[in-house]
Amino acid sequence: MTALNNRRNVRRPCDGPSPNPASWTAPEAHVIKVNFDATWSASSSRAGASLIARNTNGEFVGAKCLSFHVESTIMAKAIAGFEGCKWASELGLSEVCFESNSKELIESVKGNIKHGRWSLYPLLSIIRECNSNFSNCN
Repeated sequence: MTALNNRRNVRRPCDGPSPNPASWTAPEAHVIKVNFDATWSASSSRAGASLIARNTNGEFVGAKCLSFHVESTIMAKAIAGFEGCKWASELGLSEVCFESNSKELIESVKGNIKHGRWSLYPLLSIIRECNSNFSNCN
């Protein structure tokens, strides 16, 4: 997983945020990049997540939108990351790059949880286990 700094707002067919970055970078050849993001409403505890997969040429592979209840923004982003891993596995992908704009989530998934939130740990363990199913996962 890699972190993004820049994003733009685009029209989308679901409740979640658009995972399209302002400056998308292509993955290596034969790798599918799955961008994901989530948004959360404190008043309703509802979250929306968006996933989009593209190949090295930026060509559309697939997209998915989700809506669910959750207790925080970071947990919504972690669920979006897990759903991205699960979805990539369902698509039969073996070489995948996951990308999010949540630096906290990316660092936590990579193993730097000492400054992260312990409430994420169970979900981070599941994400790491899911990531191990791919022959190439970044």
